[in-house]
Amino acid sequence: MLPLVGFVSSLFALGNIQIYTDRQCSSIIRLQATKDEGVPDMSRRQALLASVAAFGTLLPVQSYASEVRAPIECLLPATRVKRYITDVVNACNNVSTGKGLDARALEQFETLLYNPPVFIKENELKATKTYRSIKTQNAWNKARRTEREQRGAELGIDYATPYDKINTAIQEWGDQRQFRNLRKRQLQKDVENPMRAALNAYTNNLVFGDGYQLNAQDEEKKNLVRNNALPNVNLVVVSDLDLRDLIRNQILQNIDDARAELKYQLQQPTPDMQEILMYLEKAQTSCDEWFQKIPVQDVKVATNLVSSEDKLL
Repeated sequence: MLPLVGFVSSLFALGNIQIYTDRQCSSIIRLQATKDEGVPDMSRRQALLASVAAFGTLLPVQSYASEVRAPIECLLPATRVKRYITDVVNACNNVSTGKGLDARALEQFETLLYNPPVFIKENELKATKTYRSIKTQNAWNKARRTEREQRGAELGIDYATPYDKINTAIQEWGDQRQFRNLRKRQLQKDVENPMRAALNAYTNNLVFGDGYQLNAQDEEKKNLVRNNALPNVNLVVVSDLDLRDLIRNQILQNIDDARAELKYQLQQPTPDMQEILMYLEKAQTSCDEWFQKIPVQDVKVATNLVSSEDKLL
């Protein structure tokens, strides 16, 4: 039941952010730290938001988070993914010639598409796993207890009784068990899909700034402030992470579709490369969109570092 609640909460959060998408008239609102730690129970989201309480730092984010970043070292694997997608698109274009299909180019394209390079180097593994060392459960449980006690006080209910303490301990044990299971499943997916792991290496280690950007017309902004209806910062963070994961899944799905289509086309008398190229170009477009949520200077640095690797070979 809890994962369902978390999923629904994320959808509501995403909806709250999407109504403020007029980038022509953007206004920046800085929000001070808040005690509202009520966020969905979602593996990485839980870890990230719980670290708010652990380090005493608020992690709000705007709908397109320009101030959110992770270490450059964690961006290198995703940069290699981007370069790989560019390479397979170019290789696919080289297969078709004015005189038909180039058999050698087709063989090279097949090899490249089915055998991607290593995205995460051994010396980067430690940095990409930094987020796992953050102890979040105690802070998360404390935030949950505080929220529940505050809600109970508003309703005139005493949640400090011995019975309630036992019930709370049971709930916390259940939360911890669910968190471990979710993280285990996520890690297994990364093992099975190196491209997914490369993109997650950056997203998992994101550090959010101290404010978020609210995109709204001036009158809308005034009404939100007047009615105390500004988006909850925790839900803004969750929405940002969900959007990044949505784009990531589009990349992975289109690459998988391209591989499946190639397998089918190779069984035909005359392979048609246009369908394959369409999937690859969609993956490339989604990859560009994913990188648009990363500070431009960080992207430039990571691109130069990855490009320099070829010179060293």
